[in-house]
Amino acid sequence: MIRCLIVDDEPLAREILEQYVADTPGMQLLHSCSGAMQAIQAVREHKPDVLFLDIQMPRLSGVDLVKMLPDPPLIVFTTAYPDYAVEGFNLQAADYLLKPISFERFLKTVHRLETMLQKKPERLLLRADKKIWSVPYPDVLCVEAGGDYMVVHCTDKRILVNERMKHFEETLPAALFVRVHKSWIINKAYLAYIEGNTISLTDGKSVPIGKTYRGEVEEKLL
Repeated sequence: MIRCLIVDDEPLAREILEQYVADTPGMQLLHSCSGAMQAIQAVREHKPDVLFLDIQMPRLSGVDLVKMLPDPPLIVFTTAYPDYAVEGFNLQAADYLLKPISFERFLKTVHRLETMLQKKPERLLLRADKKIWSVPYPDVLCVEAGGDYMVVHCTDKRILVNERMKHFEETLPAALFVRVHKSWIINKAYLAYIEGNTISLTDGKSVPIGKTYRGEVEEKLL
């Protein structure tokens, strides 16, 4: 499922894309925005895979919006002006749709997006200590909520990041990780054994099982 946002100050342009998304299997519309500032909040809240973004908008252009996003999703620029294509691709946009957008052209973009999303790296990107850490999923033992920070326990280090548990729950692949407590997500590969309401990991760490997560633990770990 490709989760997307639409950003365009023209109501008709938004309606056309909304209908295209609704008519395309495998596409999910999270939100439709009429301006850049509204879109910034929507990206933070929904964390889409793709942003269908008009370039020419009042106050803040689509190009300026992308530059403001710390970790932008895939970008598909939409515009009635072909001269903006070069600037869009300079920002490594996934595609560029020239208005009026035909459904056939939209489907070609969807196919391109599917290919690009399938090639997403199998690793976790973490912003900490003025660096961006790239950690392969197999090297992540667990994620722990620790006060104002999240602690990502890796095979060779601990990384403290300013994020929410929900971010990791949505980002880490469910095939490899499971949330077992309001403050813990574990990598299933490092499960040693379960005793009562405690999970022991292969590195000796003990992780509690939350009451509300017991069913999920039994379903995914036992």
